Amino acid sequence: MLVAEDNPTNQKLVVLLLEQQGYQVVLAANGEEAVARSAEQPFDLILMDVQMPRLSGIEATVAIRERERGTGVHVPIVALTAHAMSGDRERCLAAGMDGYVAKPLRSNELFAAIDALLGPAGSPGTPATPEAAAPEAGPLDAASLLAGFGGNRTLLGEVIDMFLADTPRLLSEARGALERGDAAALAASAHALKGSLGLFAQTGGAYEAARSVELAARAGDLLGSAGRFPELEEAARQLSEEVQAIRRSLQEP
Repeated sequence: MLVAEDNPTNQKLVVLLLEQQGYQVVLAANGEEAVARSAEQPFDLILMDVQMPRLSGIEATVAIRERERGTGVHVPIVALTAHAMSGDRERCLAAGMDGYVAKPLRSNELFAAIDALLGPAGSPGTPATPEAAAPEAGPLDAASLLAGFGGNRTLLGEVIDMFLADTPRLLSEARGALERGDAAALAASAHALKGSLGLFAQTGGAYEAARSVELAARAGDLLGSAGRFPELEEAARQLSEEVQAIRRSLQEP
């Protein structure tokens, strides 16, 4: 299976979930790589993030469908998107995608979309797939977060490690884009931050600050982005500290 996703934390999560179900995974970090990888070897299915650098998921899907034209080949493509705007699902399907899963990911929705196109990977005796999803709004604690990952301590620990390593880099990239006045790069970095932060908190705080910075940057409102950026940095720092404490608790006997 080909996974086209540019966010390292989400990459880690999707790969771990798929490998737990016995799928072999090839990664592409952007839409251009997805088009190239899909030409190099056949895949049973492609999970395609919609918003990626170089080529978006929509553009990559259009390129793949154009290449397939007249060959009789049609590899199923499932959109992975944090977009929640009206018409997004229709836009993905119009580009040639076969399914649609919203982010932050819920594993039951992910595998329902895959199973609808490929059939179940497991047998009737296969254990249930863990719910890799952020907890509902409320205090972040080890029990609720672990429950959101189906009680899978290894999965949660590895995703936290990637999050803690990746968040400072994304914040630095976003800060640099803001200082340069590069609204497009700022929007991309804020979007990536929102995706990572949303694995742990989908409402308020860091997630909403990242969303506000992204929306302002997409509208070309750098002043608005700058006004929310200190809040984003502080909220991301606080969330990282909470997540790091949970990571330490997972290592306790």
